[in-house]
Amino acid sequence: MDLPTRQNAEQRMTLVLVSHELHLVAAYTDTVHLLGGGRFTAYGPTAELLPTV
Repeated sequence: MDLPTRQNAEQRMTLVLVSHELHLVAAYTDTVHLLGGGRFTAYGPTAELLPTV
């Protein structure tokens, strides 16, 4: 995760992270889109949607 994080900071790239590992999502994203049953169930700031991860 160091390379994409560094590129994001240096080149202002957008990183799309698809994962079941919520601790990674919480650590590396500002905004999250949650899926349930193949549909978006929630989206917004990561800190609000995954506060305890």
